[in-house]
Amino acid sequence: MRIWDVQWPFLAYAVLRSVAAAIMIGLVWREMGNLLHAIGQGLADCCAAASMLGMTSVRLRGALGLWWTAVFLYFVAWEVYRARRELWVFGEDGDIASAGSWAGTGGVFLWQSLANAPPLIAGIFLTLDAMAPDLVTFPTA
Repeated sequence: MRIWDVQWPFLAYAVLRSVAAAIMIGLVWREMGNLLHAIGQGLADCCAAASMLGMTSVRLRGALGLWWTAVFLYFVAWEVYRARRELWVFGEDGDIASAGSWAGTGGVFLWQSLANAPPLIAGIFLTLDAMAPDLVTFPTA
């Protein structure tokens, strides 16, 4: 008997991304001390994990229905907010030292690119499927 009707690569990605995100939320909480920011980031990470799991889970897609649109839009809005916020901090000083320090956070930029691209693509297809059912063929477990 299977508990999860999800293909293991999608489940593994969702679990690994969630663990890494939990560590990053802890670091953000420690650095900023802003509870609302930590909650917003945690919710966005849950949306990203749900998007990856929804790619192969027929039951999850059916349970959320049109809510995939809200999940996707929140995830995109939050990640755009975070990226804009980081670029805004870079643009305030404009000197070469701040440019070097921002470029030195290439690991953060790489994380945001690689960790957000798969859920973003998954969210696009899930939202499209929610709005026009049976238009997209999903992998099955």
